[in-house]
Amino acid sequence: MESAKEPKSPKKPVEAGPRPPGSHDAPKIPEISETSAGPQTHPPAHIPAQLDASVTPLSPPLPGIIGRILAIPGWQPQPFGWRDWGIAAILFAVTSAIRLGTLRLLTSAHSFTDVLQQWDALHFVDIAQYGYFSSDGQGGPEPDVFQQRLAFFPGLPALIQQVHLLTGLGYVASGWLVVAIAGIVMTAGIMALAAFLGAGYRGRILAGILFLGAPMAVTFNMVYTEAPFLALCVWALIFMIQERWWQTTVLIYLLGFVRLTAIDLVATFAIIVLLYARTNWRAWLGVAVSGLSLITYIRFASASTQDIGGYFGMQSKGWNSTFDWGVATVDWVYSTLTEFNDIGYILSVVSIIGAPIAMLIAFRRLPWALWVFGTGITANVLLSDGIMHSRPRLLLPALLLLLPVVLWLEKLSRRVGWHTVWVVPAVLWFAFGTCFSVFMLVFFEWAI
Repeated sequence: MESAKEPKSPKKPVEAGPRPPGSHDAPKIPEISETSAGPQTHPPAHIPAQLDASVTPLSPPLPGIIGRILAIPGWQPQPFGWRDWGIAAILFAVTSAIRLGTLRLLTSAHSFTDVLQQWDALHFVDIAQYGYFSSDGQGGPEPDVFQQRLAFFPGLPALIQQVHLLTGLGYVASGWLVVAIAGIVMTAGIMALAAFLGAGYRGRILAGILFLGAPMAVTFNMVYTEAPFLALCVWALIFMIQERWWQTTVLIYLLGFVRLTAIDLVATFAIIVLLYARTNWRAWLGVAVSGLSLITYIRFASASTQDIGGYFGMQSKGWNSTFDWGVATVDWVYSTLTEFNDIGYILSVVSIIGAPIAMLIAFRRLPWALWVFGTGITANVLLSDGIMHSRPRLLLPALLLLLPVVLWLEKLSRRVGWHTVWVVPAVLWFAFGTCFSVFMLVFFEWAI
């Protein structure tokens, strides 16, 4: 006799969570076990709201050969919550303390603050304190003053001024507080992106160190726009990947008051809407609105600098910054490699050459929003003339293109069971970036 078999109860299907307004209908997503191997076609539905990708197909819904070319593998997002925010705050504080402590060892107490408060940092604090048009906030407009200061966008000075008014801190201290908070938000956003791509805690920490240990990461501790720009940028990209168009619009709109390279994120927004939501009029409206702040400030600055060619004429006059399809960059790299004259130049060349390599590494290994933005930043920087030894700082956002390396290191460390596989590269990277930052601030004689 055959033994009686218990009837198997049917598995309860996994229901996708509520979709945000403007999302297209997505197919039901099968349950994915933690032990399943290989890349996932779709992310699971049981991830937190802030990283809910269950409604966003990662490959664009395009037919034919174009769809096959743009097809990318899916990822299995991991939970991201308040614990991660705490880790991000600790990681930013510890790396900042080590970096600033190293800088302090090589400077006196007086020159330490002077070193941190030079170049662009001085302009941002002066704008917050005195405005754009006069050196001390009194008297009439001074062309020599506003034809420099108007090159700097008003977002960071406005935040410094508000913190000063609310807390009573000095303008410099207020600026340091603003960039510290922005640095924590930035670090959390980078860790959130890593979690979206399936990274565990070691991968998220490694992603944070990728930025916090990078060459010129010291600008995250200076009154520069690097930390505020990346804080808004990374979270805008997260919302963009999720097709949360209005959140994306608000953050990019705010970004347009921070730095000119917000144009790269506006362009990325337009491309992603074209790929994923080309029939969604709300998404296109968001693209249009997101660029208004950038256009508004450029028009304002140009109105006061018409005699030198407007905003872009001011950039050309003060920083020799013009778009030349990369001719100046190639000439400078060639002359630097053939006529060795300064270690700071060589280190800058490494960043310039490394950025296109990172583009190739990341191709079809990241969500398209990340790759398009990283490629746009790289092209914007390398195809323009300007201060060449500022390139390591200007290319910091392009580090997003190295996230596949982070994921690979974490996967390798889990496979072989050795923490040294990811700890050693993280320590070496941070040590190199710290030495680079300190050298460029203390010993390099030109602007960063």
